[in-house]
Amino acid sequence: MAVKTNAELAAFFETGDQPSEAEFGHLIDTIQPKHEVLTDADATLTVASHAFRTTILPNISTTRTITLPAPTADSNSVFPWFHFVYLPLVADSGTWTIQTASDNNQFFEGGVIWSDTNDDTAGDTDMVFGNGTADDHFSIVNAKHSDFWLLGKSSTVWYIWGSVVGDTAATISNA
Repeated sequence: MAVKTNAELAAFFETGDQPSEAEFGHLIDTIQPKHEVLTDADATLTVASHAFRTTILPNISTTRTITLPAPTADSNSVFPWFHFVYLPLVADSGTWTIQTASDNNQFFEGGVIWSDTNDDTAGDTDMVFGNGTADDHFSIVNAKHSDFWLLGKSSTVWYIWGSVVGDTAATISNA
């Protein structure tokens, strides 16, 4: 079964309809979607296959790029969200870069906490911010862990928040 939009689900249950077994399956999968595990490869995400669920980022062998879809609302004004968790077995020497679908036309707004594990000061943390008007790349470098969220704010802006733990600061920038 597949995750469906609210409008698609509503169409299954209109007056007089008799939803099929498959349509009930879509409803169940939408309520509790299965997590998604990416591979050690670049990825272009879609709302249908990746939104409204947790996506696990695996250990990587080199720099990898995830390209997001446009943050476009459905007919019920519901914007997609993505939840990413990165739990490498050891600190990777690679970089995960999450980029918007359209450079210089879609942006990140919000902040991610970065906890430095390579600092002499115990518990040293900092924030990296996206300003919503220029920042279209979020990079996680040599991380030991990350847990972050993206939520469409408008057709040009993704809200971003969460945390990254590692030796090198995460960045939100205009690449």
